[in-house]
Amino acid sequence: MYKLIIFDLDGTLFNTKRGVVAAVRQTVRQAGLWELSEQEYDSYIGPPMQQSFMNTYGLYEEDARALANRFREIYSMDGYLLQIDEYDGMRDTLKKLFSDGVHLALATYKREDMAVKICRHFGYDRLIRTIHGSDAEGRRTKQDIIRICMEEHPEIGKDQVVMVGDSEYDAMGAKEAEVDFIGVTYGFGFRDKEEILQYEGAKAIDRPGDLIPFTKEEEQEKKPDAED
Repeated sequence: MYKLIIFDLDGTLFNTKRGVVAAVRQTVRQAGLWELSEQEYDSYIGPPMQQSFMNTYGLYEEDARALANRFREIYSMDGYLLQIDEYDGMRDTLKKLFSDGVHLALATYKREDMAVKICRHFGYDRLIRTIHGSDAEGRRTKQDIIRICMEEHPEIGKDQVVMVGDSEYDAMGAKEAEVDFIGVTYGFGFRDKEEILQYEGAKAIDRPGDLIPFTKEEEQEKKPDAED
């Protein structure tokens, strides 16, 4: 029974593809770099931005960080930042979890101020009270961000915390933070449940509403008293 659910943002809480891909396209064009395939552009949704630039363009870390900063400048304009689609059932799921007394948090590689702005725009900040993301230099790891969320809920033990995400970064961050992991198949990272279940102890879901049973105590089957 989980009492604190920590969500990833891109590909888990929201479908941010439209805005992220548009901003990456503009960034690489301004930098004079070659266009990417649709699949390559999709790979930028979720992971640390500078790591994605290093992976696809073979840039040195310093150059990739400068390009990532340029991306954030472009992306922070409302025209891109708020080009977001809500996942079917997510809002209702959050409302149900919140009303049941489950604490909700957000741990994202997005810069923290951007994550807060997105959640406020969609009204999710009324349900998700703990929101943390990347620092300005982009040096925080997913483990760091998960732990920062947990520090705001010291009364909740690690065995009652779960990270929910759509990528290996979320799975590994959960492992390093020593909390459980639930992977989603509707995001941009994992293609199916088999990819998720390769991580020890991981669980997999296909839709937001599938989270609700994980916050309920299993009722033990009651057996009738034997008759004399």
